[in-house]
Amino acid sequence: HSVERMFRRNVVIRYEGRVHNRLVGFRNARIFPIRLIHHGYDPAEGSAQKKFERTSALLKRDLEDDPENPLTWHYLSCSYLSVGLLRESLEASRKAIDLSESRRDPNPVFFWSRYNAALCLYRQQDLDGAEAMAMSALRLCKRHIDSHFILTLIHYERGDWARLIHHGTEYVRLVRLLRIDPGEFGTMPTCSLNDEWNLHVLIGIAHHELGEDSPCRDALERAARTA
Repeated sequence: HSVERMFRRNVVIRYEGRVHNRLVGFRNARIFPIRLIHHGYDPAEGSAQKKFERTSALLKRDLEDDPENPLTWHYLSCSYLSVGLLRESLEASRKAIDLSESRRDPNPVFFWSRYNAALCLYRQQDLDGAEAMAMSALRLCKRHIDSHFILTLIHYERGDWARLIHHGTEYVRLVRLLRIDPGEFGTMPTCSLNDEWNLHVLIGIAHHELGEDSPCRDALERAARTA
């Protein structure tokens, strides 16, 4: 994860927002390989629907105070996506993107907004729209891992094996770099790491379809090790 989590407590550095509290008052953050155990999304801790209802209600209250805040729209898109409300999540994601662009806000969290939007479009079978959204993120940052992830899924649906292998291989390369030195990616969010194994499977299928047995076997073995 790439969100700022640990800091020296004082009156300057503090959290803002009713929900998905945002850390403010600092200049630079550094990334360290620290493991934190967070049970907030454990099903045993309560209903996902109840969490959505609480979180979305608080975010809407924040929007009443500041309807042009792109971060609030972003987190609302995440809440909608968590319960499968694709149309609502897509609308909130686009609002977050538009507002952040109008403000020239450099916060990397809005790459996450683009991923949410691309994922919603993909799940609605709008492959062209999903591709356009992912490519818009890559034009801003060629190392946006989640865009390579969604493009791999898109090209699997199209049966475009060469482009699947291109984006899938780039995804795997970037994930390897992220694991070695997460600081190189700064606070860029990455949402797809738990599904890395699936991309190895798709790469293997693509090689199989192209009659390339050895790289197919290698990809499937990596999938088994990663799953």
